[in-house]
Amino acid sequence: MALLLDDGVCQSLPPEKRTLYVLQWLQSLPLVIKNMPRAELKPVQKTLVVQLQLQLSASLGPSLRSALGQAFVTLYNVGDAFTLHETVSKCCDVIRGKEEPSNLLSSKLTAVECLGVLFQHHGRMAGSSFPEVVQVLTKGYKVQELRVVALGAFRCLLSGLGPSSSSAHKDIYKCVRNGLGDKSMLVRSAAATCGLELAQHSSFLYTNELDSVSNHCLRALEGSSYEVRCSVSKFLGTLLSLTQNPLPRHLRGKVKPPGLDDVLQILSNGFVRGASGFLKGSGPELLKTGTASQEVRVGVTQTYVVFLTEMGGVWVEHNLPRVTKRVLELVSHPKTCGTHIDAVYSRKCVSFILRFVFGKLLGESAQLV
Repeated sequence: MALLLDDGVCQSLPPEKRTLYVLQWLQSLPLVIKNMPRAELKPVQKTLVVQLQLQLSASLGPSLRSALGQAFVTLYNVGDAFTLHETVSKCCDVIRGKEEPSNLLSSKLTAVECLGVLFQHHGRMAGSSFPEVVQVLTKGYKVQELRVVALGAFRCLLSGLGPSSSSAHKDIYKCVRNGLGDKSMLVRSAAATCGLELAQHSSFLYTNELDSVSNHCLRALEGSSYEVRCSVSKFLGTLLSLTQNPLPRHLRGKVKPPGLDDVLQILSNGFVRGASGFLKGSGPELLKTGTASQEVRVGVTQTYVVFLTEMGGVWVEHNLPRVTKRVLELVSHPKTCGTHIDAVYSRKCVSFILRFVFGKLLGESAQLV
């Protein structure tokens, strides 16, 4: 394939073949650009950028959107990045709806995905546009159809900018928190994945907001699918492990992370009562708290496994009596064995945790003890 798109050939093709032609062109671009000397690329780069930007307003499917994003990334990796801000601004205009293309939703999906990929690989160079991009993505998140790709773009922004993205952490957290309670399983999973990236750069998630985040994660597990349970348990388990391995004090502030007993209590409450275990109050209010559903208990079981895996075998051996005691207490709690089915289900969950701990995390000497 040639470097530039042949508009004459493209327009002469029927619509179904035109899409395939554009896809083949976009997929071949990274290899063509990498093998082209920079001196030859420079004279035609501006024309190529214009052709790629025109695709932002086209009706592209998922494969085409991904190929377009990779083409932009490769072009700015090999060639000059002088039009990077122009491309970012073009994406923002599409998301705002200023371009008014024939298929607005598809164009917005393309623009959001391209923004995320560009900032993941070139975030430092496009840093001055970061506040505007966050504002545009936050507004775009309000559209139900854009939520999955918007959360993916937030994750890419956090990955590309790292600690430099701290000014937007609160806004991104609000979207993550909202996404965990969304009816769509895809949005819940995307929110948990985005939250996992946010936790690597922001300490308030596992200090001030730990109870709130845990509560929203448990609510996300209610009626969840397998993919949601995997992503939410990975997020919550990693978050809880960060309380035991926090960022340095000069990066996390003066707030002290919760101790091990607090973490185990959060997991225990989640397994026994689900999200209702975090209700504030006493006396009659506590009596109204229900029990966790099977999906929540499976999700919390996976969270135990992720938490212990993140902490590592040496840590588990050192804290084995405390961890084992709290895990075994789950089986004897009245709310986990109220019926025969609940009791069997709880025993299976606890057995899974213990089998994982003793079978994979502990060394031979610790297993013998």
